[in-house]
Formats: sequence, C-alpha cells, structure tokens
Amino acid sequence: MERTTNSVLFFIKGSKPLRDGTSPIFLRITVNGKRSETSTGCSILRQHWHQKAQRVLRSPKVAREINDHLASCESRIRMIRTKQQDRGRSFTARSIMNEFHGKGAKDQTIVGLFNKHNSKMADLVKVDHNSPSTLRRYQDSLNHLIRYMKSNYRTDQVVIGDVDHEFLEGFEHHLKVKAGNQHNTAMRHIKCFRKIVRYALSTQLIDIDPFMRFKMTIKPVRRDCLTQEEVKLIQEKRFEIPRIQIVKDLFILQCFTGLAYVDLSGLTKENIAFGADGSPKSIVVDRKKTGERCFIPLLPGAVEILNSYSDHPVRQLKGKLLPVPSNQKMNAYLKEIGDLCGIKKALTTHLARHTFATMALSNGVQFEVVSKLLGHSDLKTTRLYAKLLDDRVITEMDAFSERLKM
Repeated sequence: MERTTNSVLFFIKGSKPLRDGTSPIFLRITVNGKRSETSTGCSILRQHWHQKAQRVLRSPKVAREINDHLASCESRIRMIRTKQQDRGRSFTARSIMNEFHGKGAKDQTIVGLFNKHNSKMADLVKVDHNSPSTLRRYQDSLNHLIRYMKSNYRTDQVVIGDVDHEFLEGFEHHLKVKAGNQHNTAMRHIKCFRKIVRYALSTQLIDIDPFMRFKMTIKPVRRDCLTQEEVKLIQEKRFEIPRIQIVKDLFILQCFTGLAYVDLSGLTKENIAFGADGSPKSIVVDRKKTGERCFIPLLPGAVEILNSYSDHPVRQLKGKLLPVPSNQKMNAYLKEIGDLCGIKKALTTHLARHTFATMALSNGVQFEVVSKLLGHSDLKTTRLYAKLLDDRVITEMDAFSERLKM
C-alpha cells in the first residue's frame, strides 16, 4: 500500500504588511506533495512570530488568543483527515481544506456539482428560453460519467478533487469503447464535464486544472448539402400522403430560409413582416441557439409555402405558423422523401440549412451576409459552409474537365 505523507504548517505570507503594520498568518495543508492554503484570519507583527515553533512568542496580550486559535485549527484538520480516512477513500489537501471551510462532501462530488449545474440550467431554460437540447446534452454527459465511475471506481460518489489526467483518459476510453460514441460526440461530453471542473476551480474546490495536459480535439466532419437541381426535384414532387407533403414543404422552406429546426417550429405570425398586399415579405427571428437576431427576406418559393398554410388549423389552435412535427418524426419522413425522389444523400432538417448556405454562396451572396442570415455569432461557423462550396467547386471543375474531352 502506498504511504501517505501529510503535514500542517502555519506561516507568515508575503513581505508587505497590512495597513496596521501586522502580517497575516496562513495555514498550509500538504498531502503527498500537493498543497492547499488559506488564511487563518489572524495577523501579527512579523517580529513577534516564531516560524520554527509556528506560534506567536511575544506580545502576551494577543499571543495566547492567537496560539489557541492556531492549535484549534490544527486539531480540527487532524480530526477531518482521520474522518475522511475512515470513510474508506484517500484524502487530499483540497478535500481536507474544503471540509475545514464547511463545504459538505456532497457538494464536492462530481454528481453533486453536475446536478447543481443542471438544476440551474433547467431554471434558465424556463426563464431565458435556453435550448432544452443543451440541457439534455449535459444530463446525458452526467449519465455517462455515472456509468463510468461505477464501472471503474465502483462508486458514483467520486469527489471533484480526485479527478486527474488518468480519470479523464479513462472517461474518454469509456465513451468511445463502452458507450460506442464517435470521437466528436465523446469530446462534446468531455467538454460538458470540463465546465463543471472550471466551476470547481473558480470556487476553489480544486487547486489544479486536470484538463491542463488533456488534449480535446474535434475531427473535421464532411457536411453534405443538396444541389440546386436536387432541391428543385424535391420541390416539384407531389405526395398524396399529407404528412409527407407537409414535411416536404417544411424542408423546402428551410432550404429557402436557412432556418434551424427549433426556429422553424417556433414560428408565429409575430415573426413575419407582411407587405402592403398582405403577403409575407421577411422573417425576423431570434435564434434559439445563439440569441442572434436573423432578418431573412423571403424568396418566392418560401412565400408560396407560407401562404399555402395560411388557413391550417395549427394557427388557430396553437398560434404556430406551420404544422411542424417533432424533429425525430420529421427526419424519419425526410428519409422516405429521399428514397421516393431517388436522392442518396441523407435528408435531415440540418441538411436543409447547409443547402441554403451553399446555394446562397454559390449565387453570389456575400460571406458576411450569409453569416447574418444564418444567425451565426462567429464567422468561423459560417466558414464550415464555405468549405462545402469549395468541395462543390472541385466537383464542378471535374465535370467541366470531362466535358472538355469531348
């Protein structure tokens, strides 16, 4: 069994005294070479402090009071250390210091901190209309962590101070191997956990960031899109089944506006600017994901779709502009549409957004304008769509090269 070394030290910190000429007395706990420091709340004239004895040796009026306080602190620390050891887990300088300051063990566990974060986020979803999908991602990340800790540590009550590089590498291995997540998905879950660790750092629950030597990388993903010919093929296709026809219209509307699913499903009459003739002219919506305001002038094809649902019962019953099904159902129906149209690309609501961006860039709309239309808060995000355009250029040039051989 590995031997644990620990010590308690009182000392005068810094060379610059306080305004009254005294210097503060600090307490340092060291366990296996790792330190945690805090102020004792006492101060004394530097010449009255005896470092070897770690006590005040002069000024008898205050010496007894301060020395009694330091002895009490030392005694409490030793009791906390013994209690933590009796709990059946290894103690750390930070875990002792946290308990010394009255921070409960529950508040120091990964699960406790994560639940506290998720509870606050759930409140913000109700008040600030934050995306519920973001909250679900954090909840999923916590569930993955619980399964990992139970599997590797035989408990889900691991304290945040015990998180180190080995813990993070083990979590990444668990996400990829046991949970079957792709690299980028695993990194997203680890990113959620990193936010909890940063909170622990900011509240001094831990002293050292375990992510300092942990590399988080995102692998580039090829984002597909439809060609204008494929969009036209779907647009002109008529379906006898109402649910399929509705989803087709919604998908084409996304291709003409670049609206994300969550923004499409939340559209109301208040989001539409109408012209003098009563026809929709533009959409104004605050993006759920970024909070950025989008002003989207409507293309004729988009106006036609919006007008076709002007008398749909969903407007009277729910106040919504369009009968949008759940994202899961919509993507399932889009798969049927793709099969019926002979399109091999996987049709999704997000593919429509990619398609809008690429068609706009291909037809001369400026990069910054496309970014504004999409409601991006960072031009780096829009560059992902510009990469789509680069791939399209290569494809078109290959085809052009073949035609020149004729």
